[in-house]
Amino acid sequence: MRTFFRITIPCHEAAGNIIADIANKDNRDPKDDPKGDLKELSERQSLMLDLIKSDDLITIHQMTQKINVSEKTIKRELAFLQEKGILTREGGRKEGKWVILIEE
Repeated sequence: MRTFFRITIPCHEAAGNIIADIANKDNRDPKDDPKGDLKELSERQSLMLDLIKSDDLITIHQMTQKINVSEKTIKRELAFLQEKGILTREGGRKEGKWVILIEE
């Protein structure tokens, strides 16, 4: 004989959205394809990718000089591009290079 219990745990309404996102993680919508992310890039991010295409050894400091923004901004944008799977870094900090994983 089996006995079942139903428990209701009160929580913030936003928690339901988080749980739904976790449940659907493997069932992502095709429109969430990383290639679609290139259409949603900011002008700065596109400019950064253009700089990397022309020189994959470009440094963060060089990007700050060419785009005229802070290093913190460049690092944040690079982190975003890496998180989206558009860009990665190969090699060490001094001798490494940028690799664009998704072309426009």
